[in-house]
Amino acid sequence: MYILSLLSRDVLLPVVFFGLFGLLISLVTLSIKFFFHGSGIFSVDFSSKLQQGVIALFGETLLHSLLRGSVAIPSPCGGKGLCHQCRVRIVEGANPPTDLERGVFSDEEIESGWRLACQVFVKNEIKVDLPGRILSSSFAGVVSSNKNVATFIKELVVELDEPIQYESGEYFQFLIPNYATCTSSWKKGIDTEFHSEWERYGMFDSAIVHEKDEETIRAYSLASYPGEGKTVRFTIRIASPPLKDGCVNSSIPWGIGSSYLFSRQKGDKIQFTGPFGESKMIKDERPIYFLIGGAGASFVRSHVMSLFMLNHTNRKVSLWYGARSLQENIYADEFLDIQKKFPNFTYHLVLSNPTDREKDLNWPLLDPERTGFLFQAFETGVLQNLNNPDQALYYVCGPPLHNRAIRNLLREYRIPKSSVILDDFGN
Repeated sequence: MYILSLLSRDVLLPVVFFGLFGLLISLVTLSIKFFFHGSGIFSVDFSSKLQQGVIALFGETLLHSLLRGSVAIPSPCGGKGLCHQCRVRIVEGANPPTDLERGVFSDEEIESGWRLACQVFVKNEIKVDLPGRILSSSFAGVVSSNKNVATFIKELVVELDEPIQYESGEYFQFLIPNYATCTSSWKKGIDTEFHSEWERYGMFDSAIVHEKDEETIRAYSLASYPGEGKTVRFTIRIASPPLKDGCVNSSIPWGIGSSYLFSRQKGDKIQFTGPFGESKMIKDERPIYFLIGGAGASFVRSHVMSLFMLNHTNRKVSLWYGARSLQENIYADEFLDIQKKFPNFTYHLVLSNPTDREKDLNWPLLDPERTGFLFQAFETGVLQNLNNPDQALYYVCGPPLHNRAIRNLLREYRIPKSSVILDDFGN
């Protein structure tokens, strides 16, 4: 009995000890959660009495709290911390700034509460000041057409439910819901002349599923101009995975926004917020050079149509557009028509990879102003011959490599940053 009693005590004491210890840990954890989380729901109030507050969940970003509460603010990069446009001022309850925010704002701005909404994680009640024209509308429209205008680019045309006031150079943010699509279903909406490259890279063989608890947004520049009323246009380039062994890499996801928009059909409803943008037309008398590549045609069409079809400008305007081949040349007929009607507008097409078709049409393969990379053609055709290149405006839009090359070129010619207006798709 004595031995049995000792055995029981040796077994039971550790069990009781660790049981009590586990209970204590659980109580401490619950206390911490209660202290820091509260109910897990907080209010985000605004300094402006014209704006109603929203509800935020513990730990989510302020950007997603605002979007869920239908408060539209600019975030063309989709909350990745790349565009630095979701700027807000935290009046009460500001968290310590992140390293990213310290690189964006001055010490004085940080001290006065300036933050990026995508970097603020809500952990308490806060009051926010939304500056300037940051508040914009949420609205909807119906797809009227969605056709390929180049191998990997569609022109999405939407008829809005109500007219929206906007300026050339602005963009809308698309609200991307959860969805599933197969690229094989896109084939019927893509002209047969573009099928060969899609088939060569196995691009009609993918299934795409997007499921996310938080709101997803993607920004696209307007191709339309205010004179088109309720009709808005966008050029959408498919963000396909990089190639592996000659086909798209199935282990890397397709672009969330572009895949959703490529799958839209006539009659589908689309939700937007906006308009937003910092790449509007500067209204003075300086000559304008548009240096555009690929889907940047959206951005330049909006500006050019506004300048000439609405405002009948007398300013000298020159458009340099870079494409791989004639098949990739977007809105050429409209630009050529404006060139015929307005002597102060010139249109220059530069092809980086002319095909046999262009050779059959006697494209000037050896002309450095017509064949090659756009930044080199523009330097040869314009910059080298300008007496005062710093007295012009330069509007730049295209893929990242295009934008980088143009910016480096303009920097070499000492063009002030204030004279370079860049639309970089939120990159």
